[in-house]
Amino acid sequence: MLLVDDSEFNLDVIGSVLSAVGVEVVTAGSGFEALDLLASAQTFDAVLLDVQMPRMDGRETVRRIRSDGRWPDLPVLAVTASTVEGEREKCLEAGMNDFLTKPVDFEALLESLARWTRR
Repeated sequence: MLLVDDSEFNLDVIGSVLSAVGVEVVTAGSGFEALDLLASAQTFDAVLLDVQMPRMDGRETVRRIRSDGRWPDLPVLAVTASTVEGEREKCLEAGMNDFLTKPVDFEALLESLARWTRR
């Protein structure tokens, strides 16, 4: 799992919970770093992507993932603290597979991961 968030706190908390249930987690602090990791030799079952990040937000990051062509079926799950009306729809239109809100409901996160990764 590639976990992308500009907050070290969120990376630690979400990463710890996922690791505790046996998910191998690689973290990235920005959309640029996430794209670099995806382009590396590593393979990922899914991406958990913060929507609100500086320089390149999650919607732009997923647009670049989808336009690249190497990861057409890679599940990308949006995670955001945004309560702006229409945020979910914007994320799904940009190419996200699912939408989760912060603070993260870990049961919902694990259910979403199971649904999209079939694990």
